[in-house]
Amino acid sequence: MAIVGINKGNSFEILPEGKTILQISKVIYKQAFNKIEITLVNQNGTSHTERFLLNNDGGMKAFSYFAHKAVNDWENEEVDTDELVGKFLRCTVVHNQIESNKEAGKMLTFANLKDYEPATGWDDYGDDDSSDDLADALE
Repeated sequence: MAIVGINKGNSFEILPEGKTILQISKVIYKQAFNKIEITLVNQNGTSHTERFLLNNDGGMKAFSYFAHKAVNDWENEEVDTDELVGKFLRCTVVHNQIESNKEAGKMLTFANLKDYEPATGWDDYGDDDSSDDLADALE
């Protein structure tokens, strides 16, 4: 028998709102579903997963925008998913709340990323507030 420590209560955390630096820690490409999942972490170790469905134009554009920003190269027409791991991104986290479809009256909070910019490390917050909005890139 072994005694294993466990967390008290709910240990799930979402990224706090605002500007942040995230590092890509894991990339999983599910070829059968044409889906890519990218796990990012902040400096405190809180993780966030971005999912892209590559079987439609919108999903492909969103992933392409993300990948170009991560590798800081707009010339490449393809990317090796292993090349994304370890890259840093400066972005803004926005919280969106919606009502649960399982529990009436219960609000769920989702963290969404916007304004991706390449970063060189944890302290690279850039020189200005100008950024490309993902919505602009998808038009």
